[in-house]
Amino acid sequence: MINQIPWSDAAEKGLLISAGEDMAIIKNQVLNGVAQLWEHNLNGTHGFIVTRIDVEGLGTELVLVLGEGSGLNEAVPLFKQVALDLGIKSIRVHVKRKGLIRMFSRHDFDVEMYVLRSRLNG
Repeated sequence: MINQIPWSDAAEKGLLISAGEDMAIIKNQVLNGVAQLWEHNLNGTHGFIVTRIDVEGLGTELVLVLGEGSGLNEAVPLFKQVALDLGIKSIRVHVKRKGLIRMFSRHDFDVEMYVLRSRLNG
């Protein structure tokens, strides 16, 4: 089961690693309704996911901003249903771990771009 929830200390602690230095920004976005916080409890797994709804060239898109915990593989179909219920036709997610690319691919996600970065400060 997934539920949209208000910001909490438990969620902040549960997103500590994935949010990193962006925690204050993400918290502010959830508190101001720019992003949504979800908690999932599925088959003995538990985690938090932050989403945002973007309107861009492709239309309205549900963005999985970040998440932490276990059970993401089981939660993805539920988020796809949330998007469909809202009339949203696509979901976007940015990942850093190759294993997540394989996991999302099993749910009909396609890789559309690669991002490269050069850090110039030494």
